[in-house]
Amino acid sequence: AGRDAQLISTIVNLILISTILGLAIIVLVDSLHKWYLFLIKKTPYELHETSPPSTLSKQMKEATVFLS
Repeated sequence: AGRDAQLISTIVNLILISTILGLAIIVLVDSLHKWYLFLIKKTPYELHETSPPSTLSKQMKEATVFLS
């Protein structure tokens, strides 16, 4: 009987941990998405029209310029 209780508590703990982690990941992704949209809006529109789809390095440069 003791082992069963231990098993149940372990399962409950796993469920709680995975739920918390899942929520944390969702919140993180959501905030990253909002931040990304915010960065796009901050970038001048003409820049998007003239330039080809920007590479990761270009985006990083834009982000550093924006942050500094």
